[in-house]
Amino acid sequence: MKQFSLIAFFSILGVSLRWLIVTLVPFQLGMVSGILIVNVIGSFLIGVLIQLTSSSEIISGDMKVALIVGFLGSFTTYSSFAAEIFRFLNERMILSGILYFINHSLVTITSLFIGYYLSAFFFSRFF
Repeated sequence: MKQFSLIAFFSILGVSLRWLIVTLVPFQLGMVSGILIVNVIGSFLIGVLIQLTSSSEIISGDMKVALIVGFLGSFTTYSSFAAEIFRFLNERMILSGILYFINHSLVTITSLFIGYYLSAFFFSRFF
């Protein structure tokens, strides 16, 4: 029950922060949107958490699940990403849709790696 409560609590925080960012940076038929920003930040933070939890006990198992499944699971969103691609395709902006998909995928995966390796570098010096 404790883990469930933590997941629920952090889910509320994650989805609220996502809503705030997406509201401040609305969807445009361009390459940058609130969803891209959210997914880049989320991917970076997932990389950090994977590194922290794989190399030390700095975060408890319950907190790891709460942060990754609850907060980051509700903060990032694949369905919104898919909806943005659909908007491009529906507007017959095929090349823009393909470029958006490639850009979003590469940037978020790169962000995960950066988060992982930066946290490995910094936390190995302090912990």
